Amino acid sequence: HKLQAYDFITTTDARGRDPISWVLYRWSGSSWLETDFRQLSFLPMTALASYGTFRISYPPAMPPQPPLHPSLPPLRPPTSQPCLSLPSTVPPPMPSTPPSLQPCT
Repeated sequence: HKLQAYDFITTTDARGRDPISWVLYRWSGSSWLETDFRQLSFLPMTALASYGTFRISYPPAMPPQPPLHPSLPPLRPPTSQPCLSLPSTVPPPMPSTPPSLQPCT
């Protein structure tokens, strides 16, 4: 279960201990992730007073990556000149091919 909201209550003994800013972290299973950050401009003025409810919104889960199509060739690193990548079973392009799309070597 994920934390949905939280609250702070002011102290009864030392007003200087009531936080005005904080960062809330959660454990992801392998590292600590920042979950919430607050910086208030004022505090409740009485002892044992609620700061109010702070709601937490989580980013939407990333959808899983689709599997790579097995018949597609792997991506080539970028080259200095644009080229047209052709499978080895396809003949080279006709001379009418624009010079900016020459077969990759």
